[in-house]
Amino acid sequence: MASPGKDGGLILDLRVPATAEGMDSVHAALAGCWPTLGQPHLAESRWCDEFNLAVAEVAANIIQHAHDPEAPFVSFDLSLTRYPDRLRARFVDPGVVVSTPTDQTMPPVDVPYDDLEERGRGLAIVQMTTDRFEYLRTAQGENVWVIEKTFPV
Repeated sequence: MASPGKDGGLILDLRVPATAEGMDSVHAALAGCWPTLGQPHLAESRWCDEFNLAVAEVAANIIQHAHDPEAPFVSFDLSLTRYPDRLRARFVDPGVVVSTPTDQTMPPVDVPYDDLEERGRGLAIVQMTTDRFEYLRTAQGENVWVIEKTFPV
């Protein structure tokens, strides 16, 4: 793949079933992307682990909560775009409204660690391990999740 320009270059574009098998597809696709980044020092770094964790948390959230269990089959789209200074994951799902955000961005997670429940830590983990995390509900009824992580220097 050619090096991305100023606007970035798409390195993954995937339609994922909102199932446990879909989660396996996400992990496999991410593992296949690391060699394409052209930054071999990332392969063994905490940076990759944190990005993988953030992507997995958003994907799991979509799989578990984006649709009514009685609804027909749902899938979501995952794309990864490499920019000169960062990597972006973008998820789009046709699921239910996540919340009714007033400013169209994910509210900050500032709950003390001891107050977090056993479940419900996923979005806090995403915020802690990435440099940008946003949620938007489109006029077309889709949820769009964007996470970005700046490359280490």
